Amino acid sequence: MNEAIVNGEEQRQAKGAVRVAILEDHQLMREALASALGDAGFGVLGAAHPEELFKKIEQQPPEVAIIDLTLEGDDGHDYPDGFSVLQRMRKLHPGVRLIVYSATKSPEAVQRSFEAGAQGYLFKLNSTADSIRKAIEHVMKGERVSPSRFSSSIALAPDRKNGSDGKPRVNLTTRENQVLRLVASGADNQRIATTLRIKERTVKAHMSSLYRKLSAQNRVELAIAGSSFGTEGGLARARARRTGDA
Repeated sequence: MNEAIVNGEEQRQAKGAVRVAILEDHQLMREALASALGDAGFGVLGAAHPEELFKKIEQQPPEVAIIDLTLEGDDGHDYPDGFSVLQRMRKLHPGVRLIVYSATKSPEAVQRSFEAGAQGYLFKLNSTADSIRKAIEHVMKGERVSPSRFSSSIALAPDRKNGSDGKPRVNLTTRENQVLRLVASGADNQRIATTLRIKERTVKAHMSSLYRKLSAQNRVELAIAGSSFGTEGGLARARARRTGDA
């Protein structure tokens, strides 16, 4: 592969293309992404581990960075996970838009990625070159990109208003906040009932309300929606023992 396509320097100078950095430890995946994005007109810079990435972008940060969550060196060395990279990138280069590109489908990983500063999250197994290109275009506009299979059902409803921090607000009760926090942690209804000391049928009632308020269709969507939307008063601590409104 032409090195200019992989590191993107000459391509950017020739075309004035949007510059995209890729942090991916698997060489074949990294080269495939670089080739696809290069063909789409982007300038591309590839790195196999975090220190290589930060060294390459020190003088000229890219507009967008695509980050893998699980990183391992050729010698089996485990590097800091992608969440740490997201946080470091946000601190050192706050203007760079961040997209997580991962095989991890857990709602916890999606939520943690957004909390760490990502503007987008894509699943490796069902992403195409076109979906990655579109994701880059969306984050460049300041939009958030959730996993494609969930994006339509967690779209912002027209009657939701923004809070003082600019994040969409959804009016949830204290107990709904607690239930949502536990759902995001992976708890099932029985565990939620035990933790909050309420009956399981009460949990189901709160779940039904959360599905309706957050326009979610399953538990994973609830976790993503909870990350995407602010809630009045914030999320209460999961193990709060108050009886609240239950």
